[in-house]
Amino acid sequence: MSTPAYDESFFKRIKSARNETNGIFDCTKLILGIVCASVVLHIFKFILMVIPISMIVIGCVFIYRAKEYVQFTDKNAPNFCHEILYMFAFWITNSSFVIVGVLICFAGCIGCIAVCGRGE
Repeated sequence: MSTPAYDESFFKRIKSARNETNGIFDCTKLILGIVCASVVLHIFKFILMVIPISMIVIGCVFIYRAKEYVQFTDKNAPNFCHEILYMFAFWITNSSFVIVGVLICFAGCIGCIAVCGRGE
């Protein structure tokens, strides 16, 4: 089993930093720079993943919680929402979850076929 390409390049950069420097302080400085850059990159990727997921959760909470209280008839009511707009958001959200669920089931079936379907 081979290591991922990221680990390989990460360790290659550390090894080359160790070989290219003369003193321990220069080597430590370069290695800390490599590690800090890697950590910052991972934190940035984590933040970029958390933002869309949190927006989906906030949107779902808003849409499903408002279903009981939303007003479609009285335009002057404080909880008025245009019915077509609300139903569009509601069904887009529901259909997105159905599509994701079907894709997960499909991927699971493909994985089971790949693992169990081998004719050995």
